[in-house]
Amino acid sequence: MGIHPEFMQMLRLALPEEAFSLKREDLQNSARDFWSQQSEPGAVVRATHIEHVIKTLQYASAYKVPVIPRAAGTNICQGFHSSSESVMLDMRQFKRIKQIDVEQRRAIVEPGVINGVLQTQLKPYGLFFAPDPASAQISTIGGNIATNAGGPHCLKYGVTTHHVQEVTAVLANGSVVRLNADDVGPDLRGLLIGSEGTLGVITEAVLKLSSLPETTHTLLAVFDRAELATHAVSAMIRAGIIPTALEFFDNKAARLFESVRPSGYPLDAEALLLIDVTGTDDEVQVDCALIEKLLRGQARELRRAQTEEERAFLWQGRIFGAQVLLTTGRGFYIADTTVPRHRIHDMLYAAHEIADTHQLELITTGHAGDGNIHPVFLFDKHDPLHIEAVRKVCDELVLAALGMGEH
Repeated sequence: MGIHPEFMQMLRLALPEEAFSLKREDLQNSARDFWSQQSEPGAVVRATHIEHVIKTLQYASAYKVPVIPRAAGTNICQGFHSSSESVMLDMRQFKRIKQIDVEQRRAIVEPGVINGVLQTQLKPYGLFFAPDPASAQISTIGGNIATNAGGPHCLKYGVTTHHVQEVTAVLANGSVVRLNADDVGPDLRGLLIGSEGTLGVITEAVLKLSSLPETTHTLLAVFDRAELATHAVSAMIRAGIIPTALEFFDNKAARLFESVRPSGYPLDAEALLLIDVTGTDDEVQVDCALIEKLLRGQARELRRAQTEEERAFLWQGRIFGAQVLLTTGRGFYIADTTVPRHRIHDMLYAAHEIADTHQLELITTGHAGDGNIHPVFLFDKHDPLHIEAVRKVCDELVLAALGMGEH
């Protein structure tokens, strides 16, 4: 059916020539994301100024044309899906770090800034932006805000909404709003964060920054039984220890990671925990000693990495997990379930039962500290029966997770 031709003509006249494209090459490039999914838009707008965003949304609203904003297009959380009836609003050129205010510990940035690039710019000042999705080296701040990204360190530092003071956004009718965490009344800033571009297009954000911790140590705990690993998670939290990160992954995940990004993970363990501990030197030593005491007799092995090189080595398999999945050439469905910490093992058991019922292969990873577990179902993407099985798996997994909630 395509986009209304009058809309196309109006938008073409309203924007600079280089900002509007119907070229086949541009449409095809905009169809691909990190997962190489094909979803071709009807037109592409490459915005370089807020006026381009305003005009696009004004005309789109008038002609009822869907607009899909994106920047890096990693889409690791499957956040957008374009069509021939929609416009892809490319925000990659909004990539300026406008200000780093060391005294106020804040940064003013545009949405196309890569998270990892910002972290590199902040490090000489002893500061960092706490949200750390696994895609930090390739995902943008705008995408982090749109999805309210968390990541391994959200256990201690929280998710993106806790670190965004203010956003400037263009609404569907082309009006511009500035929403601050200190505004009186409903938290509209918080409403916009996590709305995945459905409520407005972010053009600028004021971020809260944190001081880099004095010391960071990483521990790798190796378990012969998965339930020992999940029990250890609850034991640490009960003891008052709040690691910066507490990541779980099972034997199949470890084997897959090791096959592409070797990190020294043992291939015969049933489960592993990656634990980051941060703070002053004294705080880290105390916490590490307490963790080692708690895990004694539960974990068969405990490794401690103290240098940045050792830490990076232990983490690389987990951090590049998504890229590793792509190398398999197989279809995969990454589920996202959150249950109370003491029900993590029940969630793992339920996921295995569901996978076995539908004859799908399963690996599991997750941010265990807050009960966020990712069952990953592998399947033959060319087999209609497998595809139908994955659809059923999705529903059954959601029902299982809901059944484990606190009432």
